[in-house]
Amino acid sequence: MKKLIMLSGGIGKRTLLSIPKQYHKIKGKPIIEYLLTNIADFFDQIYIVADFKEIEGINFGDAIIVENGSERIDSLRNGLNAANIKDEDFIYIHEAVRPNLFKEDLELHLFNLKKGESSVTVESVVDTMFKIEDGIVKEAIAKKDIVRGFNPQSYPGSTLKRLLNEINEIKEDKDLIEIAMIKNIKIKAINQINDLRKITTPDDIKWFEDIA
Repeated sequence: MKKLIMLSGGIGKRTLLSIPKQYHKIKGKPIIEYLLTNIADFFDQIYIVADFKEIEGINFGDAIIVENGSERIDSLRNGLNAANIKDEDFIYIHEAVRPNLFKEDLELHLFNLKKGESSVTVESVVDTMFKIEDGIVKEAIAKKDIVRGFNPQSYPGSTLKRLLNEINEIKEDKDLIEIAMIKNIKIKAINQINDLRKITTPDDIKWFEDIA
């Protein structure tokens, strides 16, 4: 089965909104509902990890709602454990605050999943990058060796089951891909098709208003 763990527990103070940004309405529709409209029929099951106090009036369709945790890793843990992962499952991780996701992006991950490979979405870096020490530039880093990484991520169920013990025991707030790399799991890079920027600031809200 294709299963999605969607993290939707953030507050988003930098957007200056009175509610979590994923529930902010644009043209009368909460941002998270735009995302679900785009991708819901791609998945066999969707698990949305959210703060139960914030979701009144949101149309989650057939998604299963899971209580979020105090930290991101806790929310991820709750979502993964709720999903009852099987070896044959294909597991996607995404965030409700990256709403411009479409099935064509997910299909690229599915191609790798069917080969037993994990993936993360990336974007090439266009600016000059430097390594610094104590505020001093030490060397330039070749742009061809650097990418920006973000959700969605995807993993075969058998791979995630290997990571679950580590995820359940970890205390510090780490991203899943960091945990996977510690365990020497090879992660393929997939170049984004659509603009998957994270809604973080009022300018990002304006951007999504323009394209929604």
